[in-house]
Amino acid sequence: MATDANQDRMQTDQPVNNGEPRQDGEISQERLRKYIMYAREKCRPKLYQIDQDKVARLFADMRRESLATGAFPITIRHLEAIMRISEAFCKMRLSDYCTSQDVDRAIAVTVDSFVGAQKVSCKKALARAFAKYTLAKPNSQSQGRNGMGRGARRTAVMT
Repeated sequence: MATDANQDRMQTDQPVNNGEPRQDGEISQERLRKYIMYAREKCRPKLYQIDQDKVARLFADMRRESLATGAFPITIRHLEAIMRISEAFCKMRLSDYCTSQDVDRAIAVTVDSFVGAQKVSCKKALARAFAKYTLAKPNSQSQGRNGMGRGARRTAVMT
């Protein structure tokens, strides 16, 4: 019995990740692989009608604003990306239906990416116009390349 306890202790103390010990809550590569395979095979999330309407309103706002500021236009691919990203967030939770939080996070990611890809002359105006979708402060001092402060958590809010 003492030998088994020593072996267990040695296995947990063994370095993983370039000499660093495994952290609490960290999962193995094999378990992560199984989780991803299960999500791919079993999860087919669906969007509620209200979430589709929310995305359609965002698309109309972004299209109008991008044409008004002379920015690169938004396309249907952006709309499809929002839906795919929200489904991906839903799959990460192994859920059958996308929640408003999944859609809001997808919107925040897409809007942040869209604004970040714009010309410098249009970027500030778009960041200001779409701050309600990403909660990003357009005139923040510690903004990174993507307009978000370092370590800021991206959360979208739509009414």
